[in-house]
Amino acid sequence: MRFPTLFLIKCKLTVGRLKRRIDPRFRQELTDIAALPLWVYINMKEEIGQPRAFEIMRIAILTGGLAQWNFQYGAADRERSFKNLCDAEIEVNKTGFTQWNTLEVVERSERRFEIKITRCLYHELTVSLGLPELTPVIPD
Repeated sequence: MRFPTLFLIKCKLTVGRLKRRIDPRFRQELTDIAALPLWVYINMKEEIGQPRAFEIMRIAILTGGLAQWNFQYGAADRERSFKNLCDAEIEVNKTGFTQWNTLEVVERSERRFEIKITRCLYHELTVSLGLPELTPVIPD
């Protein structure tokens, strides 16, 4: 991509096209958070192809996600312990990008913490837009 800054500006100025296509059943806050990155991906796919666009978005999502995770989990402010990690996981899932997930705590003990996400609205949004590949950004 020759002019990435211009590409991003174009995406920012035209993201309304995508927002109008998003089913109103999705909360406005989710649409506001997700629309621009999804629109960037859609436009990148057209410019450089799906495999390269996916790898760029995967890196951006993982890098940004890790930074956001450390911020939300208070990694620098809290003592590192398994209990604090478990407590933070439950709290973080009530706010931010994952607040629309439905999750259940399957098991919580001193040695094991297991949750099950039974509904992910981000996944539902990406599928509704024909972009299901964006949900599993971490390979198996």
